[in-house]
Amino acid sequence: MNGAAFSARIQVEGLSIERAFSQLRPILAREGIKTLSTDLNLGVMKAENPATAFQRALPIDVFASMDGNLLNVEMIFTLPSGVGASKDTVKGYLCGALNQLLPQTTK
Repeated sequence: MNGAAFSARIQVEGLSIERAFSQLRPILAREGIKTLSTDLNLGVMKAENPATAFQRALPIDVFASMDGNLLNVEMIFTLPSGVGASKDTVKGYLCGALNQLLPQTTK
């Protein structure tokens, strides 16, 4: 009942922070997740699963950083105390969203 935080990470070669966040916005929106703010300089995106009549809003934080040509992206989904979720469901969601990130293509 103390709450929990779930996280997932991915590394994508040849993808910028700006492009990753622009890809993540519609990916999250398809799941009903609302993007609250994005700071490209800090590599931080704040989002939430909006509140409903049966649950409060649930925060999702995305952190991105460059290491040369390699982009590291981490998503953290935080549950407040008293809120439960299936580990497999959350893992599937986080990994599914991150696995949709595609490197920039050059023409």
